[in-house]
Amino acid sequence: MSLLKIQPLLNTLRHRCIHCKSSNMITHHVAAIYKKDTNVPLMIGENNFRGNSKNYHKCVHHAEKDVLNRLISFNKSKKVKDKSKLNMIVVRMKNGEFGNSRPCYFCSLAIFNSPLRIKKILYSTSDGSIISESIESLLDLNKIHISMAFMEYSVTYFRKYMDMEVEVVNKDTLIVKQTLKK
Repeated sequence: MSLLKIQPLLNTLRHRCIHCKSSNMITHHVAAIYKKDTNVPLMIGENNFRGNSKNYHKCVHHAEKDVLNRLISFNKSKKVKDKSKLNMIVVRMKNGEFGNSRPCYFCSLAIFNSPLRIKKILYSTSDGSIISESIESLLDLNKIHISMAFMEYSVTYFRKYMDMEVEVVNKDTLIVKQTLKK
């Protein structure tokens, strides 16, 4: 992926992360939905707290869902004409450096099921590079990303409600295997 084409967009997101309004978050994730032919963001969203829950996963609102909700609400009054040309980029910043911001499984599901038909997701990695993946690739159950805040919830979700075997690979990666009910 050529970073030169999206450099102005990355600069905008980096600036937004550094000056993030949700300063109570440990790390700052910012997501933007943009037209792939212009690389101009239509909408930007941030991770933030959405309530006072003792369960962290119930009160953290991911940047991907924030930007989806904002653009869908905005789109009700002003139509985005060609929805097939939309991409999403997600970046994470901590101490001024990019971090891993691969969308978690639940955000990937929200993107896949949204009326915006976003096909390509770009995200930052801890080595400073930008990766591009299709939404279908992010939903591959052989190796899904789960945010640390959602890990305990996710393991319970897949085991109890989906009757699937789960292997925790590391602090943010699961391998989910289909099992048959006996």
